Amino acid sequence: AAYRNPYREWIGAQIRGDLFGYICPGDTETAAEMAWRDASISHVKNGIYGEMWIASMLAKAAVNDDMPTIIRSGMKQIPKKSRLYKELAEILSRFESGDTAEETKAYILGKYDENNPHHWCHTISNAAIVAMGLLWGKKDFTYTMELCLTMGFDTDCNCATAGSVLGMVLGVLVGLCRQTCITEAGGISLPGIAIGILCFVLLQKFKLSVPKVIGIAAVLGLVCFGVF
Repeated sequence: AAYRNPYREWIGAQIRGDLFGYICPGDTETAAEMAWRDASISHVKNGIYGEMWIASMLAKAAVNDDMPTIIRSGMKQIPKKSRLYKELAEILSRFESGDTAEETKAYILGKYDENNPHHWCHTISNAAIVAMGLLWGKKDFTYTMELCLTMGFDTDCNCATAGSVLGMVLGVLVGLCRQTCITEAGGISLPGIAIGILCFVLLQKFKLSVPKVIGIAAVLGLVCFGVF
């Protein structure tokens, strides 16, 4: 991981951490240990800590819905003297001090340069964006995605990671219904509402499993939105 590896503290490990959080609900230490084993193959220092932070957050998100608590739970698994820990602590401090999302975005953009290839894909700059999105996103899926996306940097990874944590907190069907019931223009989608109601009925009355309901909703979504 260390020999002639310019990517050793980039985001490549951080974006692999979700699985370990998913399979260790409530067990942040085991999730972090699994993430460490995975990340140490290809990364060092903050590159490893990023994956440990994400995995631990997801493990905590399975049993807790308070975003500051979730973020701190992940931070407990990484060294306090690390640059990643200090940056996440700064973002948390700004949130709890009452800074706005725009002020925090300006802070991140003032410290890191998206046009610098190292900053663009580094673990720390992108972890700061994920934390910002989760803290100021108000548990609103669309707004959280907006905050992460409009920052630039590694947009697909940051939106995916923030969405993963939020999905664990809210439940996958909440996000699914939200995205199918609201049109791109912000209006109401009647086919989407119908799909959402059907999902609820299939889960509550017929006791179908979540994967089956998601599969049905996906197929109906393709059919409906291809017709209407």
